[in-house]
Amino acid sequence: MKDKYLIKYSEEEGELVGIFAGDGSQYYYKKAGHYYTTIHFGDVPNYVRYVKKIYDSYFKKNWCVWKEIPKYGNPKYRIRVVDMTIFNHFLNYLSYDRKRKHDTVKLINFDFPDSFKIGFLRGFLDTDGTVANCKKRIRVQYYTTSKNLSKQISLFLSDLGINNGLCKISRLKNKDIYYIYVLQGDVDSFLKLIKPYKGKWVGR
Repeated sequence: MKDKYLIKYSEEEGELVGIFAGDGSQYYYKKAGHYYTTIHFGDVPNYVRYVKKIYDSYFKKNWCVWKEIPKYGNPKYRIRVVDMTIFNHFLNYLSYDRKRKHDTVKLINFDFPDSFKIGFLRGFLDTDGTVANCKKRIRVQYYTTSKNLSKQISLFLSDLGINNGLCKISRLKNKDIYYIYVLQGDVDSFLKLIKPYKGKWVGR
């Protein structure tokens, strides 16, 4: 099916794609012919409303919200849409194995405008990253099990003039984790440029 959404590589698109790259999943239910795209959240209802608003606006379709209350632990949220065009839309920007997206996802190339990079870095940080006060300093860190994506995030930051570091944590029984961290001297510049939703957690 032809993609009906105009590809501009805008900041809005970057954020949408970053959010999906971080906490999105997809499933094709063959029996019913349904194409499911889902974004998963923890107990962050305000952020769920924020994401739903921008997804509804861009895709011009209502994303349904689910709230799960487990027997133990905090509530979990998700937003979902059933639509084949949306299901395939993210392939305009990303490459991934739908059965194990977390460690296979990567951007299809490095040649994106700065506006898209800013949006992507915001969306991915707000889903798979940290902005936190640590010993009277603000720590900004991304994490992913995708080696390729970790390198791309580091490159995007460098392209935008943000000094950063990349390291790997090896795990015996689980996938390795790659950490991309903003160097302390550039944290303030990063927060002013990227404007992550999680910046509110540290008063920024």
